[in-house]
Amino acid sequence: MENDDGLVGFGEVAPIPWFGTETLAAAENFLERAAKGNSPSEVPAALPCCRFAISCASSVLRQDFLPPDGNRRNAALLPPGRLALRRMSELSGLGFKTYKWKVGVLTFEEERRVFDELMQELPTDGSLRLDANGAWDLLEAWQWLEYLEGNGRVEFVEDSLDPALWEASFGLAEAFNVSLGLDLPVTHGFVSMLKQRKWPGFLILKPSLLGCLEELQDMVNSFPNTMIFSSSLETCFGYEAVLRLAVAGTEQDAVLGMGGQDLFPNDGLKLHAASCVVNAGSVGFDQLEKAWAGLS
Repeated sequence: MENDDGLVGFGEVAPIPWFGTETLAAAENFLERAAKGNSPSEVPAALPCCRFAISCASSVLRQDFLPPDGNRRNAALLPPGRLALRRMSELSGLGFKTYKWKVGVLTFEEERRVFDELMQELPTDGSLRLDANGAWDLLEAWQWLEYLEGNGRVEFVEDSLDPALWEASFGLAEAFNVSLGLDLPVTHGFVSMLKQRKWPGFLILKPSLLGCLEELQDMVNSFPNTMIFSSSLETCFGYEAVLRLAVAGTEQDAVLGMGGQDLFPNDGLKLHAASCVVNAGSVGFDQLEKAWAGLS
């Protein structure tokens, strides 16, 4: 977006429909109408990615929302199964301390053996986040949490249950001391409900999928100490915006979930290094402008 004074603000629309956002076609339709002046003054709630992008760009033009430069530690993604062992060894040499391991792919016994080996490889000051991606039923989740009980190096277990069973997570949280995390399609109303019901675990926040900046700030205020900022396959434009929001919305010792920068290494739109420490402001306006020019 560009105002009459020539000031430019960038925003990125990166829908993931299965995560509750609009489709790419719906976003394109709205933005085409907006470019012609035929869109409503308010971006509809059904278009959360458009709301995020326009909110980010508009805030730069108004110069009323400029999160600070800064850095935060970052978690590394581990592949499923035994591949995680080799990957952890590689990443430990790069300084990573916190790892997120995808589980729910093999049997409990197979993954338990890999988990035990990962615990031996984990840096002494490291921690592990398990992500089941909703693959477990209630019995499997119970089995895992029972096994993890008392392991202080497991930070939390993310999406332990099928999304249709997510409310049973409240019962699991009462039964075990292992912290749980929810990575679900989030709305302002959903976060308010979790706050009312006193959700005791972590909440993973993917800002670029969730709407305008004001709504995001309210969500962060609801869970200030247990909100995990996460990227979601953005290019440099959205990633820098999410990173600045994360620096503004977390304490210095927070560990973000800003992975994925090595998934599409040749698209020319990954300007942030995949690192154990991520820096808001390391990619400046001139670099973003150059990347934008390369798209035309």
